Amino acid sequence: MAPLNSHLKELNGWIEQLVSFQQENTALKLRLSELVDGSIFAEFLQKAELLNNELLANDESLRLLNDSAKHLEKIMLNGKTHQHPELLIQKQTQLKKDIDTYSKRFEKLKKRFKSELFSIS
Repeated sequence: MAPLNSHLKELNGWIEQLVSFQQENTALKLRLSELVDGSIFAEFLQKAELLNNELLANDESLRLLNDSAKHLEKIMLNGKTHQHPELLIQKQTQLKKDIDTYSKRFEKLKKRFKSELFSIS
């Protein structure tokens, strides 16, 4: 009978240890929740989400700019630029303006990315 008591005692020790792990795990989850809700971490998440949304919007802007550039390239490669040279110049001028605008906006975003996220993290 001694071996059974020994095994039960060992099993009860394991159960106590598992209960302790469960309590510590719950405490860690609560602490993590506090960190997410806390000002520093929440501010980081909020800024990260805003910047991520801007980066996703940049994907669409870049797609549109790329489409415009490819369309202009197609016009040039077709050799029909002599038919409407003013239209070609207008499209080139607009594309350059759009790319410059995007470039300036993107530089500002990169600076914000570095200053806002890395100052918090």
